[in-house]
Amino acid sequence: ATVHYSNTQTVQSSSVADNPYSGDELAGFLCQLPNRQRASILLRFYLDFSEEQTARAMRCSVGTVKSQVSRGLEQLRILMSSTDQILPREKLP
Repeated sequence: ATVHYSNTQTVQSSSVADNPYSGDELAGFLCQLPNRQRASILLRFYLDFSEEQTARAMRCSVGTVKSQVSRGLEQLRILMSSTDQILPREKLP
C-alpha cells in the first residue's frame, strides 16, 4: 500500500495493506493517542524510522521511544478491540 504524508513524501507499507481497518479508521484511532505515542508510532511504522532515528527526531532516548511505542500499541489494541465489540471486523467495509 502507498501512504501519502505530504505532496513530496510517499511511503510504502505492507502493514497498512494487511490491516482490516480503513485509513480513516486508523487515523481516528491514532488521533485518540497522546501526542508522543502517536508520533513514535508514526515515525517507527509509517515512516519506517529505526528506534535511533525516532529518538533523534523526538529528541528523547531510545528507551523512551520503546516505551512510547509499547504504550501506544497497547492503547491501539484496546481502542480497536472496543470497536470490534460494537461492529465485528468482518462487518467493517
